[in-house]
Amino acid sequence: MAQNAVFLAETATGKPLMASAFVSDISEFERVAIHTVARGVGLHAFECGAEFGAAGRIWSQGTRGSGHLLQLGDASLPSAPLLQIYSHAFPNLRTEGEIALSLEAEVHPETCDHSVEGHILSARNGGLRVRELSLEMPDCNAVGDFLVLNNPVESLKLSRN
Repeated sequence: MAQNAVFLAETATGKPLMASAFVSDISEFERVAIHTVARGVGLHAFECGAEFGAAGRIWSQGTRGSGHLLQLGDASLPSAPLLQIYSHAFPNLRTEGEIALSLEAEVHPETCDHSVEGHILSARNGGLRVRELSLEMPDCNAVGDFLVLNNPVESLKLSRN
């Protein structure tokens, strides 16, 4: 998410690891990420007017567009941080248009009647914006339902240079 990127990870034994990388082409990408420990929270991108099930919808279960979704973290571990990053490279633009973003949170027995906390990160034009996320989940009668937050960040505008 930054030109001088730092990565922190924790091994199964609890030992922290750190790595860094210089990302020379960072200005050629726009990225949006969701960071949370809650399960069932997912980022969705709809490129150039795409609908559910159509080409141009990008999410954790499938990438059918110009952009890419990367998932980091191990969802099988309790309380493990999870990160989903949607990236779009300007040189890969197939058309001009807009990328609409949404955030879906499935109501689980562990999250019902609780608050789901996290962060939304947006890397654009060389800057990084971080916003706190707090979703009040419905009561446990809604287990299996989804909360959908449309436009968790402003839509990405696509245009060719």
